[in-house]
Amino acid sequence: MQIGDIKNAHQSLQLALAKGKSFNNKQELLYAAQLASKSGDLEMTQDLYERVLSADQKNPEILLVLSEIYSRLNDKSKAQEMADRAALYDADALKKAKKWLK
Repeated sequence: MQIGDIKNAHQSLQLALAKGKSFNNKQELLYAAQLASKSGDLEMTQDLYERVLSADQKNPEILLVLSEIYSRLNDKSKAQEMADRAALYDADALKKAKKWLK
C-alpha cells in the first residue's frame, strides 16, 4: 500500500466510524486497527485495538500492541498494565515490552 492509498483508506475509515460503522468480526476490526496504525493515528489505533481486545481478551499479541500504543501515548501505567496482562499468557511478554517500557 502506498502513502496516498493509506491516507485515502484512513479518511474512509474515519468517515465510516463517524457514521457509526460497526465491524462484524474480529478480522475486520484487526484490519481497521492495522490501517489506523499505518496512518499514524494513535488514538484511533488504540480505540480499534481495544475493540479487538474485547473480542479476544487473552490474546498476548494484542495486549502487547496496546502496551506499546499506550507507551507512545505517554500513559506508562496503562502500558505496564497491558504488558503485565500479556505476561499471563506469554512468558516472554515482559521481555518483549522492555523496548518501550523504560
